[in-house]
Amino acid sequence: RVNVKKLKDNIWREMAAGDRRKSMAADDAAMILGDGDEVKLESDQRFSEIVSNLKNVYPREKLEELSISYCFICLLHLANERNLRIVGDSSLRDLVITQDHFD
Repeated sequence: RVNVKKLKDNIWREMAAGDRRKSMAADDAAMILGDGDEVKLESDQRFSEIVSNLKNVYPREKLEELSISYCFICLLHLANERNLRIVGDSSLRDLVITQDHFD
């Protein structure tokens, strides 16, 4: 059984960590944030990379319970909560996620 709230939180953490990895030196990549609540994404994220990086969070048994559908539903919730924009890439084989900033 999938804990959707936890999955959503983990997807957000992976998005924030991926964003930090892109902007930090490789040596600093291990010191990535804890909960990611205050993070604003600065770079584009790819749905395929986010889902792939969940293997770093979940053990194999739990990972097998997750589906792309669950991940996509969680992404839609995050899009609503965190002002994310989801668009297809040029080949329409992946989704590109960016965050709108209303500062």
